[in-house]
Parts: sequence; structure tokens; C-alpha cells
Amino acid sequence: MTDQLLDSANLEAAPRDDPQPRNRMVRTINEAMRRHAAERPHAVFGEFVLKGTVRRLTYAELLSDATRYARHCAHRGVGPGDVVIIILDHGPDLATSFCGVMLLGAIPSFMPYATPKQDAGYYWTSHKQLFDRIAPKLIITFPANRRHFATHCPEYLDRLALTDELPEAPTAWASPSDMDPDTVALLQHSSGTTSLKKGVMLTHRTILDQVSTYAGHLGFGPDDVVASWLPLYHDMGLVATLLMPLIVGARVVLLDPFEWVTRPETLLDVIQEKRATFCWLPNFAFSHLARVVPADRSFYLSSMRAFINCSEPCKPATFRTFQQRFASAGITERMLQVSYAMAENVFAVTQTDLTRPCRLLRADRSTFMERGVICEAAEEADSIEFLSCGPAVENTEIRIASPDRDSLEEGEVGEIVIRGTSLFAGYYRLPDQTRSKLRQGWYHTGDLGFLWKGELYVTGRKDDLIVVYGRNYYAHEIEEIVSAVPGVIPGRCVAIDVPSVELGTNQVIVMLETRDEEGAPMLPRTVKSRVAAAMGLVVTSVVVERPGTLAKTTSGKISRELNRLRYLNRGAARN
Repeated sequence: MTDQLLDSANLEAAPRDDPQPRNRMVRTINEAMRRHAAERPHAVFGEFVLKGTVRRLTYAELLSDATRYARHCAHRGVGPGDVVIIILDHGPDLATSFCGVMLLGAIPSFMPYATPKQDAGYYWTSHKQLFDRIAPKLIITFPANRRHFATHCPEYLDRLALTDELPEAPTAWASPSDMDPDTVALLQHSSGTTSLKKGVMLTHRTILDQVSTYAGHLGFGPDDVVASWLPLYHDMGLVATLLMPLIVGARVVLLDPFEWVTRPETLLDVIQEKRATFCWLPNFAFSHLARVVPADRSFYLSSMRAFINCSEPCKPATFRTFQQRFASAGITERMLQVSYAMAENVFAVTQTDLTRPCRLLRADRSTFMERGVICEAAEEADSIEFLSCGPAVENTEIRIASPDRDSLEEGEVGEIVIRGTSLFAGYYRLPDQTRSKLRQGWYHTGDLGFLWKGELYVTGRKDDLIVVYGRNYYAHEIEEIVSAVPGVIPGRCVAIDVPSVELGTNQVIVMLETRDEEGAPMLPRTVKSRVAAAMGLVVTSVVVERPGTLAKTTSGKISRELNRLRYLNRGAARN
């Protein structure tokens, strides 16, 4: 399958023991882009949708505009190995600037721009820390962002490259032709929900290895069309919706992320109009689509081969709700698939089988919570559901470990540890963190899960685990229950743990946002009752906030650590 796919895409990755490129082989992402521009110049690579308008970018235009960026960056002193940060709003410049930096042999890295809904102080403080650590040679951004840099990071003003400064057309410029595939191609900055973001170093070789493996697993080829709203500063958006289509020669239709949040039906419109075949989504997006898309809207989505859930842990109830809501549009159970993915492995670690529905496992709740062991449930009433993430993709190994055992048995919950040919080269300028996570060739993910009949099931993150009186609870499960309480803004809540010296265990605090001022006084009692009924867990305090109050990371995720600090610092009243 993989060989056939790569032949149809007119490319394949050069073998690891072959230092010289052979006929029709590519060794870098740049070579893949050039090949498509030469052989299929008028084929559309990307369509960028914003406010009802579409800006198309062919493969020839991608290379031409990338060359403009490469020339401009070179003129500004950027050379091989230099880091260039890209902070841009939605549009073709996202792709062309990124590819232009790579053409130089330099290292691009996407970062989000500040939005009115974010805490501006936190955004600029944390990003200044990142800039200081990374020491970028250049920062590509839009003209309006200059005044923000002047206010918050004036020492970086001379490193700004504004999009309106580029020359109108490329001029003579000699790009590197013999780039080493083992050089770092890009930095992907992890989300930083509990700490400052880390730059994951990925080489051309590891990216090509991952794309060859993953595309082959999916049967993804030049005729496929990806529909996406995902921001490109996340690994899901960067790899699945930019790099993989670029390398294979497929087409991608990209929506503005902020426009999608307010009008999620635009994604389904694009799928219908463009006959899209693949769409990668985080778990919450399935719920958002099912909940917010107007009931009177109808769609025809049978072109889809797979909606792939890549935000672990993926919820069976989420898939059921989504499939029921859009069954009339042609969405079948088999179309809903799962991948366990992370930047440190370029992207996919596992992938479910697209030819059948994902496997569902019902486990005994008490055994899981008290002993961290999976036993199939005898009765559905006292069970907890887990959705399979599938087996490891080719050239990747998975094992489950604990602090005192390198490899646990099937059904035992522990830390997910991986190794393979797509593993990252380390965290940029963070040697201590690299050594702590990458040990003897194995990457310790910090995620918890178990293996069952050859497939991986993810239960949560170590940072997500709350232990109360010796029982294990996951913050994301508490938050899922709270989000369903009438009056709570869905997805706008956070569960945190606070140590209690008096009780000798942790206390659980829930912070939430609501627009229902009249019903707000009753929310603490309702939330406590719902959580107790569903999980047998006593929530000590419920803090009700106005919309937009909960602290977010710079990538837009609600941060448990920041909100824990807010709670502790202000001495929140107990309910």
C-alpha cells in the first residue's frame, strides 16, 4: 500500500542507508514541494477561506511565493540553522512564509497571535520568555502587530519582517540544493498547558518517515482533500493539514479558526462543496459541531473517508452524539476514527482501522479507579467506557510503564512510552527537559493508558490525575460532567486539586463560567450533585465566574495550572 501510494504521488523517502538521492526520491520537504510545482504546477495545494472569500494557492504559486519569502529572509541575514518565528493571521502567507524559511535551510516555527479574548499580559510575558530562549533571527508578522511589539517587546522590533515589506516578485536567488535530511526542518511548540511551551525539533527525515508511514496507513494520496479549521501552530494542524498534503501532493481547504468557532457549520459546508475526504478534529470539536450547528441545516457529507479524533482521551459518547446528529448527512459509525498523536513523534503514534468502527471497551469502574487495572465489566451500570486509539503505526513501538516496572501487563494502567523512526531530535535549547523525557531511545509521554488486545487506550495525563482518598479521578472526566450542567458554558470549566493538610488528601475545586446570572447562585449545588452522582466524588468548592474569566494558555486552552494559581492567590471562598 505504501509503495503504491508513494508511486502515485511521484515521491518516496530516500532509504536511511542511501546518502545520495536516486531517481524520483525526495530527501527533504523542499524537494517534494519543488517536484509538485514542476510536475503539477496548476494543481491547487491550498484554499484559504475567510468571510466567504476563497484565496487559492497552486503548487507553482506556493513555490514562487515561498521563494519571495526566502529571498527576503536571506536579505535580512537569515541563513541555514537560524530560527524564524511566524506570527500571522489566516491566509496563504502562513504556508508560503513557512515554506520560504525552509527553502533557506532555516528553521520556521508557528506561534499564535494575541486575540482580544486572551490575557494580553500573560500572552506577551510568556512569548517574550520564549523569544529570549529561542533567540530568533527574524519574526515574520502582519503590519498591525508591530505596535504590540513596540509596547511589549521593543527589543525585538529590529527583527520584525512585516508581510507588506516583501518584494512583488522573486528575483535571482540560489537556494541550497544539497540540504542534509537530518538537519532540523522546523520547531513545533507544544501547547504549554502546565508550563512554558517547548520547541520540538523535527528533521526532514523524520517528517518524511512519518508522512510515508501514516499516509500509507490511511491510504492518503494526491486525490484526497483535507478540510480543516485547525490552527497551524498545533501539531495536528501543522502535520495533518499542511505538511502531509504538501509532501503527498494532496489539497487542503483551510478555514479561519476563530470564524469556525462562531460558525462551525462552515466546516460542513466546505466538506460538502469540495467533496473533502479527511478531517482531523480534537474531541471537543465533535461536540461543538453536534451542539451548535443549526438543526434546520442539512448537509451531504458522504464523500468523507474519515473524521479522525486526535485529542486524547477520545470519548465514545462524543462519537455517538455526533453520528446521531449527522446520520442524515451520510455520516456512518465507520467514518469516525481515532489517532493518538503528538509532536514528539511528528504526529501519529497509533491509528484505528478505517475499514471498521473503532473498538469500544467497557471496564469495571471500581477496579479501574482503585487499582488502575482493566477488567471487562460484567454489568453496564458500573462500567466506564474507553475508545480504542488503534495499534501503533508502522515503525513505532509502545509500552506501558510505571515508576518501578519498565513494562506493565495487558490491562494495567501506566505511563505510555514510545520509540520509533519518527521520534523527535529533542527540545530546542532545553537539554535537561530532553534528557528527562527521552531516555535510552524511549520517549516518556506523560500520558496514561493501557494496552488491550494489541491496541492502545488512553485514560488521561499524569498531570490530569487527581487522587482523593486513594481513588483516581481524571480532571477531564469531571469537566465533561460539569460542562453538561445547564447554565455552564460548555467547555468553559476547569477541575483542579488543592492539598488539604487537615484531611490528609486532595480537595477538588471546580471553576466555571456562566452567562446565566439569575441561575448562577444554584450552580454550585447542582454541579456538586451531578459530580457526586456520576463519580461518587465530593467537590469541595465551586467557583462561578463571568464569561471570559478563566485563564487560558497562549494557544487558547484553559490552563489548570494558571487557574489553580488564581484560586490559591485570591483565597477563593468555599461554597
